[in-house]
Amino acid sequence: MAAPSGGIFLIPDGPPGVDATGFCVNDVSPVLIEAPNLYFILDRSGSMLEPLPNSSLSKYRAAKAAIVDVLRSIGHRVQYGATIFPSVNNPTGCNPGSELQSPVLGDPYSYTNAGKTGPILSLFTDKLDRVAPPASGNGGTPTAATLAALVEPLAALSGTTVAVLLTDGAPNCNASATCDANACIANIILGPEACTPYVNCCSPDTGSPDAPRGCFDKDPTAAAVKALAERGIRTFVVGMPGSEAFSDLLNQLAELGGTARSLPTRYYPVSDTDALGTALLEIGSSVAKVCDIKLSQTPPDPTLLNVFLDNDVIAQSETNGWAWITPTAISLRGEACDRVKLGNVQQVQVVAGCPTVIR
Repeated sequence: MAAPSGGIFLIPDGPPGVDATGFCVNDVSPVLIEAPNLYFILDRSGSMLEPLPNSSLSKYRAAKAAIVDVLRSIGHRVQYGATIFPSVNNPTGCNPGSELQSPVLGDPYSYTNAGKTGPILSLFTDKLDRVAPPASGNGGTPTAATLAALVEPLAALSGTTVAVLLTDGAPNCNASATCDANACIANIILGPEACTPYVNCCSPDTGSPDAPRGCFDKDPTAAAVKALAERGIRTFVVGMPGSEAFSDLLNQLAELGGTARSLPTRYYPVSDTDALGTALLEIGSSVAKVCDIKLSQTPPDPTLLNVFLDNDVIAQSETNGWAWITPTAISLRGEACDRVKLGNVQQVQVVAGCPTVIR
């Protein structure tokens, strides 16, 4: 039966073997040819010990749990790593962050498929537990210095790298900062209860040489995110409860980081565990999703091409199957792309030589 594009309605009996002959193209590709780097930059300042609304967990523990849940789902499709800030060795309370784990490919798909936590993720979870904020609640938010220190190391990674900043407060800890009372974080958060326009808590005139560390360190933070973007590294921004007073900066960081949402709030604001989990899953899935497949060569006859997700042939369709995007690349569409995004496919195989299955 002839099909409109010249192919016929034929369902092959599964894909040919990898070494099968007689096919001008027989490309077998893992769902991710090169796993992207998903890099978390996690706030562990003292305020992250505060409880997340409607949860028994602290903001830090809730963030850790959400990260682990996402990686349990998509870890096999990314290389993931993390830096926490401030660092664990933190005598000043404001030391820039330290790397917790350099990017490593997650556990095999078999763990995801079985709903289990693999050894790589278990080790990462233990590391996150060991660096939880101290019970004393000490620790500032050296966001700018931490991001700036990551520009070169992240740029040196091979492949695509995406950063995810999770924070609950304003960047501070810049000993070289100067600000008036309006840009002093104590004034911004507490107002007259802490300081007034006539008393600048961030001025060295208070008698404390560390007072400038309380300035809202917004410009250096924005500059660091911009520097990451200039090196090809996008930055997603997740604002935990407590960051609402600094939403203008978080919106700016999302814009500069190339990840702004098409909503009034450009970053990801989260108010509870459900919103946090949803935000991280959306971010992680967008990073790990690869629905465009490049072929090793141009097929001589584009009507003699079929695409298999594992052992299942999928039809050529602009809306639900696969479609040509260039003479040497196809794109998965609709349910086929969703299957890849959800981690339900281990490999894509493209075979030329049989009439195309058409929807």
